[in-house]
Formats: sequence, C-alpha cells, structure tokens
Amino acid sequence: MRWTKDQASAIEARGTNLLVAAAAGSGKTSVLVERVSRLVEEGANVDEMLIVTFTRAASADMREKLRRRFSERAAQGDARAREQAERLESASISTLHSFCTSVLRQNFEAAGVDPQFRVLDDAEDRQWTDRAMDEALEDAYKAGGADMDALDYARGPAKVRALALEMYRFLRERPDAEGWMDEAFERMESDGEAWLSVLERAAHARIREALACNRCGRERASLPEGPANYMEAMEKDEEAIEAMLSLSYRDLRWALDGFKQARPKTGGRRGEAPSPDETALRDEVVTVRKRVKTQLDAARKAVALDPDQSLADIRAGIPAMRRLYALALDLDRRLREKKLARAALTFSDLERYTLAALSDDRVAESVRAKYAYVFVDEYQDTSDVQEAILNRIVRSDNRFMVGDVKQSIYRFRAAEPSLFLEKYARYRAGDGGRLIVLRQNFRSRGCVIDFVNHVFARVMTGGDSEILYDDDAKLYQGALFEGEDDATELLIVNKGARDEDAADAEDDEDELNDAEREGLVIARRIHELKAENPRLRYRDICVLTRVRVGALNHLASVLAADGIPAYADASESYFDALEVMEVMSALKLIANRRRDVDLISVLRSPIVGLTTTNLAEIRAACPTGSFCDAVVSARESQPRADEFLRRLDDWRVLSRAMSLPALIRRILSDTGFYAYVGALPGGSQRQANLDVLCARAAAYEQSVGGSLAEFIEYAQDMRARGDGDAAHVLGENDDVVRLMTAHKSKGLEFPVVFCSLLGRRLHSTRASDNLLSHRDLGPALKYMDEARATCRDTIARQAITAQETFESRAEELRILYVMLTRAKSRLILTGTVASLSAKCTQWRIAARESSIYKSFLDIVAAAAYGCPGAQALGGGESGKEPRVNVRVFAPGAGAGNGENGENAVSPLDALEEALDAKYANPHVLDALLWRYPHANDAHAPVKLTASGLAREVVGAEAMPDVVERPAFLQERSLTATERGTAVHAALRALDYAPFRALPAGEYLNEAKRQLDGMRTSGRLSGAEADAVRPAVLAAFLASPLGQRLLAAEVVEREWRFNLRMPAREAVPDAPETSEIIVQGSVDLCFLENGKWVLVDYKTDRADDEQALLERYRPQLALYAKALERITGREVAESDVCLVTAGKTLRV
Repeated sequence: MRWTKDQASAIEARGTNLLVAAAAGSGKTSVLVERVSRLVEEGANVDEMLIVTFTRAASADMREKLRRRFSERAAQGDARAREQAERLESASISTLHSFCTSVLRQNFEAAGVDPQFRVLDDAEDRQWTDRAMDEALEDAYKAGGADMDALDYARGPAKVRALALEMYRFLRERPDAEGWMDEAFERMESDGEAWLSVLERAAHARIREALACNRCGRERASLPEGPANYMEAMEKDEEAIEAMLSLSYRDLRWALDGFKQARPKTGGRRGEAPSPDETALRDEVVTVRKRVKTQLDAARKAVALDPDQSLADIRAGIPAMRRLYALALDLDRRLREKKLARAALTFSDLERYTLAALSDDRVAESVRAKYAYVFVDEYQDTSDVQEAILNRIVRSDNRFMVGDVKQSIYRFRAAEPSLFLEKYARYRAGDGGRLIVLRQNFRSRGCVIDFVNHVFARVMTGGDSEILYDDDAKLYQGALFEGEDDATELLIVNKGARDEDAADAEDDEDELNDAEREGLVIARRIHELKAENPRLRYRDICVLTRVRVGALNHLASVLAADGIPAYADASESYFDALEVMEVMSALKLIANRRRDVDLISVLRSPIVGLTTTNLAEIRAACPTGSFCDAVVSARESQPRADEFLRRLDDWRVLSRAMSLPALIRRILSDTGFYAYVGALPGGSQRQANLDVLCARAAAYEQSVGGSLAEFIEYAQDMRARGDGDAAHVLGENDDVVRLMTAHKSKGLEFPVVFCSLLGRRLHSTRASDNLLSHRDLGPALKYMDEARATCRDTIARQAITAQETFESRAEELRILYVMLTRAKSRLILTGTVASLSAKCTQWRIAARESSIYKSFLDIVAAAAYGCPGAQALGGGESGKEPRVNVRVFAPGAGAGNGENGENAVSPLDALEEALDAKYANPHVLDALLWRYPHANDAHAPVKLTASGLAREVVGAEAMPDVVERPAFLQERSLTATERGTAVHAALRALDYAPFRALPAGEYLNEAKRQLDGMRTSGRLSGAEADAVRPAVLAAFLASPLGQRLLAAEVVEREWRFNLRMPAREAVPDAPETSEIIVQGSVDLCFLENGKWVLVDYKTDRADDEQALLERYRPQLALYAKALERITGREVAESDVCLVTAGKTLRV
C-alpha cells in the first residue's frame, strides 16, 4: 500500500511521543495497524503493547485486522508472525474500561477491591445510589448544625438531596476531587477575576454581534433606495458599540446601562409614496436595529450583577457549600462500602479505583514496565480521569495518540477536548512530543470536501469556537473518483410565516411536524436519485439528524408511507417498545390486578384481544367502582376476559416459584404473544426486544435477587431515565435507508447523506436552581439570604453558565462537522423555516459575522449565501465559493406538490380541520376530556411547609418562602416583606437579659441601644435597622405576653423542625397511606408551668382579626403538633403576635 508523506511519518517516527491529528476519512486506523505491524517487524512483541480504543467494536476490529496481517505472513513461512498471532490472543487491545478491569484484578490489594468484582449496570447503580443518598441525608438532618441549616434554608430535603447528588457526580469526574474543592474554596475567597473574565467574554461576544448587525443595516441604508435618514444614527451607534469592546466588566455595566440607540432623522420624500423596494429596505433596516438592541440587551444581562455584592454573597454561602461537599463525601463513602460489600463496581468506579491503585508507585512502575508502547485511539474523547490514568503508566517517549478534535462530541460523557488541544499546541511547538497532521481525506469527493472546508473556515475561528480551522485543519482530497461531482444541495421547507417574530417563536413542540414535512421532501429526492441512478441502493443512503430520537421514527414513517424501506437506529429504550410495554403491564397486574390503566391496556392488546366496544360494554354493565371490579362482574358475558383472569391467577401462583425470565416466557407462550409480534412488520425487531427483556430480567435476578415488584420498580426507573437500548437486528446487507443521530453515525460513511432537521434550535445551556459546576470555575450555588428571605444569583453561577454556553456551541459545531463528513459522494441538507424572507435577512448578517447562528441551518445557509446556485437566498454570486443548489419547498411538498410556495395548506392543518368537524359530538368530547379520578393518589406531596400551608402544597422541586427580587429593585427601599423580615431578625437578635433588670419605662432606650449594636455588627443592614422601630420592640416586651416571656426560664427562638407525619393530618384529601415531611421554623416558644407557649410573629395589617386568625390557624396547629411530638411536652397556648399593631391574638 502506498502511504502519503504524513502517514509514513506517523508509521515510522520513533523515540518520542506522537500526537496524530487525523482528519475525517484520513485512514487513521490503517496507519495505527501498520505502525503496530512495523514495530513487531522491528522486534517488539504485540503483547507488550497497550492499545486503547473508544469502543469494544473498535477493539475487536483492530484485533481482527492484526490477526489477518500476522496470519498472512505466517502462511508465507514467517515464524515470528506465527508467534505474534499466538501472542495476539493475550494482547491488551481493549477499551480503557477493560484495561482498568485487568489492572484491578491483578492489583486488587492496592486498589482495595474484591478481585472477583462484577460491573453494575447504570440502573442498578442508580438504585444503590438512591438508597445510600437517603441514608446520608437522614443522618445529616439528624446531626443538624448551622451549616446544615444554611444549606437547607428555603430548599428542604428534596432539593438538598438533588444538590448532593449533583455534587457527588461532579466530584467523580475530577481526578483529584479534594484538591479541586480546595481550589474552589480559595476561589470563593478571591477577587472573582476568574468569573468576571468569562462574563466579559460573554458580553463582548454579544456586542460583536450587535456591531455586525449595525454595520449590515448601515450598508442597506446606504443603497440608492435605502432609508438614508438612518445613516447618521447608525454611524453614531456603531462608534459607541465599538468602544465597548475594550471595556472591562465594571465599565461595561455603566456603558451598556447608559447606551441608547440614536434616533434617525425624519426622512422620505414629501408627497410621494415610497416604492416597494424603498419600503422593503426600510423595514429591513428597522428589523436589523431591533436585532442590535436585542444583542445589547443580552450583553447587559451578562454583566448585570454588582460584582462586590455578588462576591459577598459567594463568601457568605461558603458554609452551605462546605456542608454540601461533606454530604457528597458521605454519600460516596456509604456507596463505596455498599458496593465493596457486594463486590460490585460501576464503569466510573473502574477508573477511580485504577487511578487509586496506580497512585502506588510500585503498581504504576509494574504496569509501566509491562508496556513498551501505549496507543490511544480517539484521543479527543479522553476524560480528565482517563488522562490521569494514562499519565501514570506511560514513559517519556512511548505514547502514540491519534484522533480528530473536530470530531470530539462526547463532552456529556466527561470527554475533555481541551486535553487534545493543549497537547496539539505543545507538540506543535516541539514541547514534549511531535505533532503529525493527516490532512488528506480518502472518503469524500471534492464537492463534499470543498463545502465542508467552506463552512468550517467561517465558524471555526479559534477563541470561543475552540478550534482554528487553518490549513492543517482543512480537508484535502486524497482519492480519485470517476465521473463528475454533484453539488451540495440545500432543501428548505418554508412554512411561510409573515413576520420574524413568528419565525423566532418556533419551539420543540413543532419538531415532529417538521420531521414529517422534511420527510416528504427527502422521500421525493430519494425517488429522484433512484431514477437518476438505478444502481443506487437504499442502503447507500443515510438520513442524519441532531435532534432527539423521536423525530427519526417520524421520518422513517413518512419514508415507509412513500414506499421507501427505512430503519431508524433511534437507540430508544426497549421499555418504550409497545410489545415490551404490554408484557410489563401484564407483570404489573400479576403484582396487583387492581391497576386499571394496565388492565385496560392488556385487555385491549393482542394478549387478550378485547375491542373498544367490549370495554365499553364492561363499563356500562358496572358503571361505578374500579374497572377491575367491572371486569370481574362481566366474566360470564366476556369469555376472553374470564380466561385472562384465570390465567392471571395462575401466573400469580407461578410467580412465587418461577424465576422472572421463566415467568415472562410463560406469559409469552400462554398468550402466543411472541409469535404474534413476530408476524407483524418489523417482527424480528419486536421479538428481539422481548428477548432483551427476558435477558434483563435474568441479569437483574442474578445481581439483585429482588421480587417481581422490585423488578417492576427497576424497569420503571430504567424507562424514566431512557436506559436500555432496543435490540439491533439490522443486517449489513439489508437494503434499507438508515436513519440515525449524529452521534450514532461517528465512524461510518455512506455514498449519499441527508442531514435533516437542521432548522431546529441548537442545544442551549440554561441556568437552573441546581448546583452548577465547571472543571476550571468550580461549583456554585444560588445565595439564600435568610435575613431578606430572598435568593440571588451570583457571578460564579452566571460565569459557569456562560462558559458552558461557549463550550456547548463549540461542541455543536463539531457535531455538524461529523454529520457533513459522513458523505462520500452526495451531501444533501434539509431544514424548515417559519419565514424564509425573515431568515434571509439574518443569513445576510451572518454571512459577515459567523458567530450569529441559532441552528445548523443558520450556519450552512449563511455559508451558502452568495454561492453559485443559491440565488433563492437573495445573495449575489461571488464565483469563488463551492456550488450549492438551493431549492425551496412549500410545507408537505412531496410527490405532486410544487416548490417555492408560501400559501400551501399543510396536510396536518387539513387533518385538524377535519377532526374539528368530526368530533363536535358532545359524547365524544366528554370521552376525550375524561380524566383519571384518582390522579391525586399518584402525586402525593413530598414535603409540606408549615408557613406555606395556607397557600400551597410544595412538591419536591419547589422552593418555598423565597422570592427573587428584580435586579432594578435590589438597591432601593425595602419592600413590605423585607421590612417584616427585618423585624423578625431584630426580635431574634434581642438580648433579653438587660430588659429583665430594667423597668418598662427604660425599655425604649435599651431597644435603641441594641438596634444600633445590630447595625454596627452587621446583623442588620442600615436599611433594615431603619425599618425597625425601637418603640415596637419596647412595646412588645412591655406587653403582658412580653412580660411572661421575660419571666420564662426556657426560651427558644427560630426553633426549626422536620416532622414526618401521615399526609391526611395536614391535607384532608390526601391518600390514606401517604406520608409527608413537614418543615417549619417556630418564631418563639417558651416554657410556662412546664407547658409550651407558642408565639408566631406577624407584621400583617389587622383590619379583620378573625380572618387573619383563620388564615394562620392551620400553620400554628402544625407548629404545636411538631413541638409536642418532638419535645414530649404539651402546648398550652398558641398566639399570633401582631408586632407592629401591638396586639396579641389567641388561636
């Protein structure tokens, strides 16, 4: 085989570490195999090499290629090749996880694991994690403490639990979790420069986009028929916006707050109506100016927080963060003990324990001595932990890494492309190793390569895109093809919305409709391609998409309806397959036959075969009670139902003696369901899914040994999390169009590739109330201000969100690169837009500023703008760019429908009209609007806040009693709520001892003195101290209740509690068996004659005292119940103290 100069260098270089940056289709696997083979010829042994691949399939392929190579030479009499073929059986050619398994079994003492450990699946690991988390959380609340109170405040157990799990997962991704957290706490005490610099970048990015928009608008205004009266205003705006690019965070805040777009002069020719072109240009300029404002508003939001206040909040939140860290460590300890006791590890554990074992220098040296050469394939997808493992076993000159950072698309699995980029820069400079770039692409025709280069030279510009698409990154054609190249195609479905606002209003709800629209266009184009080239097979065609897998099934359905065989490699959970859902419903009925929804599902399914009429007859004969009771009553009139109930009783008896997989097989055999689904379209796939269900049940029973009910719970958890790939039965020679996600397509190639649904918005990073974390910026929580009862975002959280947005957009570019480089001969792009005219304006701007994009379609259309063949986008031909044939279709433009229409009626719209007319029958509407009568039983409350009882029941994800105040109000006068909070804080901080020694007439002076002290010590801010009147405090202590308080020996203030209790004691209509946790804080309670007096402060107005009492009665009743149950003492009296009104109301 002839090798290129770069390939030969990668094969022959010796005596140094090598990083091979291999472009798509550059033959990197062949190079790696050849290098191993040459090393063997030079005297190395294959079992002294470590070859790490990304997947088991890649390992098997690598081993097979080497086996063939050695076998061919052995057949020619090469004795050494025969020896290497034998050594190959024990050679370390595997995934990193398999390598870790080997290291741990050989060094189990150093790692502290059982040498016979097994590997847990994800769902089983989650079950164990949930149990360990519950135990750790319970102990944390029992221990209590100020730090735990700070963490729990306004979050509650459910939110704290979620935060601890997030912290635990973040820590597992760090090679040195303890050191990482130490750096994080130091950063929290710092000047915040690390966070501020990220936010500056985010603001500057938006400002650059605003500047590009403004320049585009100015150019349009300068055209002969353009609105010249806008020119001067836009020139002034441009000057001010450009000046912002040099400003720091603090200066940007002032500049953006003070910026206002200049007003255009009045213009137009008096007495003359503007021409259509003049009107169009003016509207376009107005639209562009709106975009400028939108971008600057986004920049203003990036620097909205006061850095000094935010840094103070971060420091004040350190105790809560330390407690969360401790809770995550406790979870890790408990979970580690559970898994070690059962000799079970997860894939993540394999890496962590291997790293721990390799921290022993003797173990590391023994592994290092074993491998003369270390090869790492797909290095761009290496994680920080995996890199730490490799660093412990490599020598100074024996590392060979190959990959393409432009195809790093697994950041969601902790892959860190910056590791590749750092080595790329170092080795390029000759520091630590040698960089070799494989530039030539042997997969694709020139038309595909030219378009890929054209697109990514525009958007991969370094900086925020992470990759610079320079001459080394570009693709160069390495293979010769017969015939002429076909231009890249861009097929756009234009829904024809009239304005830009409608275009921007698109969301995921319309995603499946877009799949159907584009499916019609793709089907039409496939028929055309088959007509043009009869030798083209369906299996030569692949349809790729970035969006969720559900869209693939819709695309496949549309293609199948048009006579095109298609297979959607959607990787959906087999628990979502209809045949598996029916069997799971039968299992649920064995555990409890009174599950009406499952019962109806099975009765209607082929397992029993009742019709909807039969079900209606059963209900009509017994209109009240559960449906299960109705079926039992109808056994005589419904023989199929009677037979099923008898079988159900038999299965229930068998379930006590049979294994789970045997029980499932028995159900399939008794009902003939396995044979039935095999006769359906896609029968082999359906039967394979049922086989996988039996295998999963067997694995669960062997590893966990749980009951049928526990397996059902396990399966529900798997389905909820989307785990459990469907069985794959597609053969290599099946002549079908393949549909798959971009991630599934990595490493594959097809003669014809459709990249579909490009118009969908890219994945965006949204800040949540949960813990945020970044490898370089640390963890961050919202700050809970207990004194003001508010929560505030911080610059740390906003910086992490901004950094993750940068990284997410960079990864989306790499995903697009993977999609476009799968094509060998023809690349066809499809996307749907709400308004083509509105989009063309955006693409004209994006043609100048490549960072302006919200979808893949924005990227490729902006690149195509001005290319030959793309006149439909409104750009002029430059003649330099590759040809792109653009076609525009009306919605539903399949066979027989025309192109370029904006007013065609969508088939979906027509169907909706038909349904509206058909279902006007009120009985049908009643049936459609029927709701399950016991829905509340399925959603019992998790937690009830006593203070919120009068308002709402709080679910697991709610944040009670805390409101986030708008930024523009945060530095102004206190709200009524904040004044009330200040009064509570003052009452909590009062020192009662001086008052006990003073006559009531001196209380006012003492109250003033203590308030001044609270201001000076920082317990109250200046505004809060001003809001509390000393006379109010003095009057309260001088009142009869205050005097009783001062005379009490035991006084508790802000007494916090968590009490588990039957739900019905708090919510009358809650399910009988449900329990909830009641959480609250008693303002004041004191012992009088051995019994509690409970006091709740209120600053409400007392216009209607009786209504106010009724409002707070449930809350105080819960307080009293908690106080009695926890302390064992009776509550003799509960009072509402209206502090500002000077009244006390007995409850």
